[in-house]
Amino acid sequence: MIEAFIGTDVQHSGHYAEFEVAPTNERLDIAVNLPDKDLAWNSKFTSAVKVDETRHLWTAELRIPLSSLSDTRPKAGAQWRLNLFRSDRANHAFLAWNPTLTETAHTPERFGILEFAE
Repeated sequence: MIEAFIGTDVQHSGHYAEFEVAPTNERLDIAVNLPDKDLAWNSKFTSAVKVDETRHLWTAELRIPLSSLSDTRPKAGAQWRLNLFRSDRANHAFLAWNPTLTETAHTPERFGILEFAE
């Protein structure tokens, strides 16, 4: 499974969106405002998955509508929190773009910072 965590307000790290995709292309999106999680939220994101069984490899592409994250387009210099997480439970491997250094991917104060440019 892969997960993307995107928070549009760096001042409120516990408020972010979570997007999950499995190799079967099953999807889950969650609006998080810690400690609460809104499982009924629908971001209308889509995904595509390609599985190469011979190489034991799979890839996923996500298309997340900007409107599901923010009412306005980010301007140059705007900062959002971001983390990307890969969970391979079969091999006990957990990888993150910015490691959380905890037992959970839900450690928003450890998410990286994405800064927008022109």
